[in-house]
Amino acid sequence: MRFFNTARPCNPQDHYMLPPTERLPGLRRLIDQKGYFGIHAPRQTGKTTAMLELGRELTATGSGRIDLCLRYGPDTVAMELKVWRDSYPDPLNEGLAQLDGYLTGLGLETGWLVIFDRRSGLPRIGERTTTEAATTPSGRAVTVIRG
Repeated sequence: MRFFNTARPCNPQDHYMLPPTERLPGLRRLIDQKGYFGIHAPRQTGKTTAMLELGRELTATGSGRIDLCLRYGPDTVAMELKVWRDSYPDPLNEGLAQLDGYLTGLGLETGWLVIFDRRSGLPRIGERTTTEAATTPSGRAVTVIRG
């Protein structure tokens, strides 16, 4: 039975919701052109839900990943996002290798790898979210967030 959700990311199978990526016109064009974008909105307006749905759409269309490069003033942060699904191996090593290439291209020595664990039967995200230190194949420091 579906219901209105206001407490965490929405899932169309469980919650009544508008298609989140339709509320972001032009976003796919930016991504296809390898452009940058930022999501800024008040709390509880669907930012996380929209990004998770975008990830599902991009994975379904064959791109397989979303990469983020955040720039704020003099700071640059490179992030690789992965989704761990049932019947697939842990994407840690693949993510570290991909992130290593992006860090090289950006001239950075550190980065972030975020693994969205979407396997069935897991505890709620607040109970399973962890951080750990890892190293890319060429020795760069990476913060890994799993949740």
